[in-house]
Amino acid sequence: MSSQSSSTDVITTLESTATYLYRFGGLILVIFGSIGCILNIIVFSQRSLRKNPCSTCLVVENIFNLLFINSLLLSITLEVGYNVYFTSTNIVLCRLCYYTSLFSNVLSSFCLILASIDRVFITSSNASTRQRSTLRFTYFCIIGGTIFWMLFHSPSLAFTNITQIGDNIYICFYQMGFYLTFISFYSIIKESSSTLSLLICGIWAVKNIRRLRRVTFSTASSNNGNARVVGSHIIHSKDRQFVWMVLIDILLYAIFCSMAAIFLTHQQITQYQQKSIEQVQLDIFLKQITVFCLHIPFGISCYTNLLVSKAYRNAMKNIFSWN
Repeated sequence: MSSQSSSTDVITTLESTATYLYRFGGLILVIFGSIGCILNIIVFSQRSLRKNPCSTCLVVENIFNLLFINSLLLSITLEVGYNVYFTSTNIVLCRLCYYTSLFSNVLSSFCLILASIDRVFITSSNASTRQRSTLRFTYFCIIGGTIFWMLFHSPSLAFTNITQIGDNIYICFYQMGFYLTFISFYSIIKESSSTLSLLICGIWAVKNIRRLRRVTFSTASSNNGNARVVGSHIIHSKDRQFVWMVLIDILLYAIFCSMAAIFLTHQQITQYQQKSIEQVQLDIFLKQITVFCLHIPFGISCYTNLLVSKAYRNAMKNIFSWN
């Protein structure tokens, strides 16, 4: 009797924790994350930045961030935090929600990878490498990538269903069988490879900047402190600040999204094990925590940009200036 009571207490505690997490944390992340994405889009769309390939990547990234936040996170926030069920009662909304979350998630990280590659190009000491940073190349990659990933995830429109898991309890989720297994392994590979690619590009860009600084310092010393030019290449302040904004996004993505890869790996390893009610409830709780953490880097980019970039803060002041 004592064991059963303890089990009930554990389950109740986990459910209450998840409820309050999404009732307050989820709502804050949806609202402030959406506002942040919109502000990012406005800032990076300003006339002075429109011809910058990195700015274009960040605009598109934040469009997909906005879609990602207002699909799966909004759905789970309403269901777990407020007992408002719409994806589990409407098959069209169910499939659109999961399809949107799939392609917007991967396209957001895809655009961030493009932005980090552009920063590698622009910080290179090689002139021919810097010339690869062009709007034409950026548009080609974004349009091609968007078409490919939207088509790639289109099967989810057919293989996502509303399933009954108990008395009057229904969930919207991927269809059991091959597609669920495929999505699980695909998600592990996607999160791991995206994190690794972003870290490589980020480290590469920092290495380029340090190399240029060493050459600049050497050139300046040999010319009595009057030189600031590395050959014919100058890294402008705006480009440097773009590098740091992208690096912060990469770091946040690596920290929070790697948690999803770890959880999905654990889920695949333990999926055929016999589990108690407490273990099943713990898995559900960990899944809810993972989904919440997965959305954090997509919702706080605007606020980290305000901290690391003076140019971004000035652009934000101009947006809200009445002059």
